Amino acid sequence: MIETYDKMVKVRIIFVLSKHSGEENRISRSELLSKVRRLIYSKKHGSLSDRKLRMFIEELRTTDTDGAWICASLKGGYFLARDLKELEWFTDSDFRRALNTLTRVRKQRAAASLLVSPQLELEI
Repeated sequence: MIETYDKMVKVRIIFVLSKHSGEENRISRSELLSKVRRLIYSKKHGSLSDRKLRMFIEELRTTDTDGAWICASLKGGYFLARDLKELEWFTDSDFRRALNTLTRVRKQRAAASLLVSPQLELEI
């Protein structure tokens, strides 16, 4: 039964986001949560939490062909990429941010004289 509930929530997330195509049409996380809650509330499962919404969004982005188009704006909010070019821009941005974070962690650990894990010793 939980699997059915989870699927229902994911479908509703995609449904709400389908009305928010392109970064200029992004929806705040709180508004997305509110809209999805109105569509899925059940006495058995209770109200959807912000944390659970974020978990579902991450699952959708990595396991669902429609969910793979979900982008998070640096200005706040979520939207579906309008086209492949917009999707590539946002995934490239996420990739650069991740590399910058790894670089900072490696340097921070080295500056603090901590043992650096082998993965973080790779030149980035």
